[in-house]
Amino acid sequence: MSAPAVKLGGPAPHEDRALLEANLSLVAEREGQLYQRVYAIMFRDHPEADQLFLQYGEERQAEMLSETFTSVFDLLDGESWTPGHVQAMGERHRHGYVVRDEMYAWFSDAIVAALREVSGDAWTAATEAAWERALDAVNALMTGRG
Repeated sequence: MSAPAVKLGGPAPHEDRALLEANLSLVAEREGQLYQRVYAIMFRDHPEADQLFLQYGEERQAEMLSETFTSVFDLLDGESWTPGHVQAMGERHRHGYVVRDEMYAWFSDAIVAALREVSGDAWTAATEAAWERALDAVNALMTGRG
C-alpha cells in the first residue's frame, strides 16, 4: 500500500511525474549514456568530486543515477518505504563514503544541466522546476533534512 505522495511543492505530484516521465523518455531516445554526461558536468564544475566518484567506475556511476531517478519516482508515487530508504542511503553516504551535504546539490545540478542539454528545444521552465522540486526532495532526505 502506498502512503500519500511526498509533497514536493508546485503542481500535484502526478503532474510533476508526467513532466519528468516525458522528459526522461525524450532524453533516453537522444542520449544512450546520460550518466557520462552527468558526471562530466559535475567533474567539470566540481573537480574535487572526481576522486570520490571515479573510484566506482562507469557501471556503478550509471547505477547511482538510476537509483536517483528511482527515488524521485517512488517519492512522487508516495511509496511508503521510500523516505526511510533514502534517509538510510544518505546516512551511508555521509558516514561510509564521506559525502558532504553540498555534494548532493552538485549531483542534482549536473543532472538538471545534462537533461537540459539533451532535451534542447523541448526543455521548458516547467520541466526544470519539476526536476528541481523532485531532486530537492531526494536531497532533503539524503541530508537528513527531509
